Amino acid sequence: MAKDNKEEPVAEATVAHDPYTGEVVARGNMPVVPMKEEGRYDDDTLRSITSFKDLEQRGEVLVDAESVLGTGWERVDDDVAAKASLCDVSLAIVEWQFSVGEYYDEKGELGKFVTMFILTEDGKRFIITDGSTGIARELWNFSYSPAGDQLRPLRNLYLKKGFRESPYFIDARTKKPVPRGFQGPKEPASTFYLNV
Repeated sequence: MAKDNKEEPVAEATVAHDPYTGEVVARGNMPVVPMKEEGRYDDDTLRSITSFKDLEQRGEVLVDAESVLGTGWERVDDDVAAKASLCDVSLAIVEWQFSVGEYYDEKGELGKFVTMFILTEDGKRFIITDGSTGIARELWNFSYSPAGDQLRPLRNLYLKKGFRESPYFIDARTKKPVPRGFQGPKEPASTFYLNV
């Protein structure tokens, strides 16, 4: 019991999961503290708000999410085109982190992919992912020992010539690489590497 006969919040065992990978990222006992939420709208007010103009008329100010959330770096939708545009371009991988992917590698294990924060010499900032046997594997081998021990900080890698592209063909049906001389339906593909 706390002073003044007020009960202390009860500690509960908690497990926090990464919302993207489902991996456990934190465990522990956290106190249960009631949240105090101020400035909430009542149901009638929420029903009456149907446009931005309604908010302005109430004297409300909309906060631009990009100015207060996230890193301010541009998340790239087409990683292949973005990586191609960074071939032979001076850049720094300011930070990178590895996550478990959805696809199985050649060993039958869930593969890893890397998320990179890339800064070009002219000040462009991108967030790009790669799960290939190229960049992702090279950064993994640079960052970790064969036993999985981190060898160095995962940041500030300068690449004078950026990335390089290695084109090849895949079977249009199976999406697997094909040997030279393959006669079936095929599609072009690329693996990107650190250009060192």
